[in-house]
Amino acid sequence: MSNPEGSATAGGVAKTVTTDIDAGILDRMIEVRRHLHRNPELSNQEAGTQRYLRQMLVDQGIVDI
Repeated sequence: MSNPEGSATAGGVAKTVTTDIDAGILDRMIEVRRHLHRNPELSNQEAGTQRYLRQMLVDQGIVDI
């Protein structure tokens, strides 16, 4: 499959994202992704995911959710 000029590959996008994001934020994003993948839930039954993300927002001072 060809890659027309101007279109992004997954690797190219990942490289761009990782160079444009602060290292601390990137580390936290990776931590969240790994947590969610270690704790899968059925579609429309994501109670644990909801608790995890809600607590993450509260920890950042976002309490009106």
